[in-house]
Amino acid sequence: MTGKKYLKLPADMQKLPSAVSVKGECGQWDYMVSLSEGRVDQWTFIRLPPCLSGREIEIYSEQDNVLLGAAETVEELKEPSLRGIRFIFQYGVIKKIERIFLSEGIYWIKFLYTPAGCAQVYQEGYALTEDWVHWVYRDEAGCGRREDIPFVTDRQDYWYGSEGNIVTVFPGGNYEYQFLAGDGFSPVFRRKKNKQKAETEPVKGLEKLRVWKRVWEDNELALPFLKPLHFRILPGRWPDIRIAEAEGTSTDIGGSTFEFCIEADMGEESFAEFHLGQWKMIWENGWIKCGGFKMPLQADKGSIVLRGWMEPEWLAVLGENRVFFVCGKEKEKETERFSNDMTDNLSFCLEKEQEFRLGFCGGKTAVLKSAAAWGLRSIFWSEEERKVLSQISIRKKVFESAHYTIYENCIKDASCGEPAAWVKGDGSIYSPLRVVEEFSWRKNIWGDMTRVVRRTGQWYPSYEQDAYPSVKSGIPVLDSACKLAFDTFYRCTRDSYALSGQKGMWNAGLFQGEGEGFGVWLRDTAHIALRMGSLADRLHARRSLLYISQKGISNGSDGAAMSQAGIWDYYLATGDKEILYEAWPALLQRTEEADGLYDSVRHLVKAGNAVSNDAFPEPENGGYALSAQIYYQQAYEAMGKMGRLINYREDKVKLWEEKAALMRESVQNMYWNEECGFFTCGPKGSEAYEKGFWETSGEESVLWPRFNIATGEQRRRILKKLPQTAMNDYGICLFPYRKEKNHLCNSIWYVWQAGFAAAASVEKDSRLLEMLLWQQVRSCVLNKEFYEVIDYGTGLAWRWPGQLWHAAGFLATVLGGAAGISYDEDGMRLSPCMPGSIKELEILNLPFRKAVYDIHIQGGEGIKAVYLDGQLCTKIPLDLEGRHILEVKR
Repeated sequence: MTGKKYLKLPADMQKLPSAVSVKGECGQWDYMVSLSEGRVDQWTFIRLPPCLSGREIEIYSEQDNVLLGAAETVEELKEPSLRGIRFIFQYGVIKKIERIFLSEGIYWIKFLYTPAGCAQVYQEGYALTEDWVHWVYRDEAGCGRREDIPFVTDRQDYWYGSEGNIVTVFPGGNYEYQFLAGDGFSPVFRRKKNKQKAETEPVKGLEKLRVWKRVWEDNELALPFLKPLHFRILPGRWPDIRIAEAEGTSTDIGGSTFEFCIEADMGEESFAEFHLGQWKMIWENGWIKCGGFKMPLQADKGSIVLRGWMEPEWLAVLGENRVFFVCGKEKEKETERFSNDMTDNLSFCLEKEQEFRLGFCGGKTAVLKSAAAWGLRSIFWSEEERKVLSQISIRKKVFESAHYTIYENCIKDASCGEPAAWVKGDGSIYSPLRVVEEFSWRKNIWGDMTRVVRRTGQWYPSYEQDAYPSVKSGIPVLDSACKLAFDTFYRCTRDSYALSGQKGMWNAGLFQGEGEGFGVWLRDTAHIALRMGSLADRLHARRSLLYISQKGISNGSDGAAMSQAGIWDYYLATGDKEILYEAWPALLQRTEEADGLYDSVRHLVKAGNAVSNDAFPEPENGGYALSAQIYYQQAYEAMGKMGRLINYREDKVKLWEEKAALMRESVQNMYWNEECGFFTCGPKGSEAYEKGFWETSGEESVLWPRFNIATGEQRRRILKKLPQTAMNDYGICLFPYRKEKNHLCNSIWYVWQAGFAAAASVEKDSRLLEMLLWQQVRSCVLNKEFYEVIDYGTGLAWRWPGQLWHAAGFLATVLGGAAGISYDEDGMRLSPCMPGSIKELEILNLPFRKAVYDIHIQGGEGIKAVYLDGQLCTKIPLDLEGRHILEVKR
């Protein structure tokens, strides 16, 4: 056979070593190997001398062994572990840490190991990490500049349990890091340097592996406490869910790696049992015992607190700032007998699979005070994912901020950590779960919970792509984000998510999952239509808008205005005059509700809260929130225009037109704050005006060119103020003047950024538009989902998945921003503002009125001209039918 880097041999770890010889032109080498003669425990890999590479070699053993024929040479080793949260080195036992160095931001740990079944052979390997959580194996060192990192291996400190080399690393900064090296590396812990009683904690970043959380309440903590860590979710009575027993199917929630935290008051007891995954641990007379090892753990004022991490092969427990680590556990095996009732010759026993459970059992005086568990994702891609991703090379960088970098097919993010999100050429996204799923309501007044409807690391469009427009830029991350947005439209209209009487309509979001969608909301539906929903999904738009004209969940201050604004937008996009007649009685009723709020002195409506806020009062607005004024003004304007189209009563039409004009003037006079350089969220005389408060849904609506409220000069001043007032790398803060943290404050809602994108497009501010675009691409690709809330400080997503108005807001950023699409009573216009990172843009199958358009936009600087079917044009007329080509060229 031909020599390569490694010789692969079958090993039986129960056999005594025998000589195996490798002979080539440059010499002979002898190795003592526990060579298999029958069963194969594992394969051993012996590194061959470089002079044998590419040359013919022969292999001999001192005894005849038919399994020697299974030997082969290989050029490289696979990654040592494919699941879990530890670096497990299955190719041998790590004997010594030789060197730790930093190279290009990556820590390299050089170690010596003995290959499996080769006790007298020492080989070197390297474990690489950036964050001390995610690991990669290399068998050779890189070529970059190296900075040695101090470490010692002779400190016992706070470690108990399995034997191995305890490695203490001093990478600089305030912390030292410590882990145990043996069959691999234990999880890494850290503590403050030079402090005798410093708190021991897991390395920062381990919490990013959490994908679900369960907390058991007081009435669930009765002893004996024993809860399964595999379960499933079922719809409950809306809006609740139910937790049921696992069925052993792909819909089960669970995993094999867990984190836990248990606090128990031991009372007068000196003995207790803990069930931790598949491990049983004993607490007795101030010691915890497991796997033949023990660690002191005294009850502090009668209580003990255990925090830990576990897999079937190992257990790590943190208690009283000490780490108890046990690995290589011999499982307590249970067998189950299977037989045929008619005869004994079909009888056999199988090992019974052990359940993953969290439990505590103490004596009569013991009390369980709290218990929580988290499911953790692996630090490794699956075998299938690794195979796919190994074929992808990183492409050109398109956007970079202080916290994340976006490449054409990859997104690296500091807050989310490793691994990066990847996009294949076919549009599929590879990104692990990056939110923590919850199954009970948080104990606050907001009704918070974070849910997950897609629990895998891969996404591919599930919709029929010919049924929606398509966006193609040649940049996979952007194209996949657009597909994800259209896919959200598709999923939010599926029957499996629809509430009773709402099939074929826009669910506001996917909420609790199949069988329990969010339902059709008045406010959400109209805002979706206004944000390109009328173009993107006109079939479901019509049904949904007719529904909310009479029904729908109404929770916003704009409830009496949004049906009018939404249906008028739908008419402009489709030319469907019939919907005006069908909805007219309901629209009249909504407008009467608006009249009841109209202040004829101020020419404003009495609505104290912003349209974005349904959670808390805003007295700072003085009873007249800016955003509500804009949408009521638009409602009156829409009623005037629709009334003229259907020849409604002239007196009513004139009254609506007059109210719309007076409200527009009043907003200009009472909300523009010259000193601040933007419209405040309350009028003159309010706290908001005096202190210069900015609220984003109001600022978006007032500068949105389609509403024609702000002047060009005001719009430019607002956009100039935006970065320093309310915007960071992740998005625009909804209430930047409020310090509290909840789902609205210190939060980003991308739905309210569409107007900013349209304004940036009109003002040709391509740099701002670029940031507005890529920050949304970042979030939806990393999460494979449009989540409701993005934390303003970290950029992390939470709360409800599949939020349709966020998907619509993103499409509005692309279509209304980059492509510069707008429409009104006169037709549709294109005035692109292409970010420098986008060289071309295709929008195919876009409907407008009775025609369908394929749009091709050329990027770059310079004056753009629009061609309709090859002819220069300034606007797309209303009366075209069939398919047409629009080209925008320099």
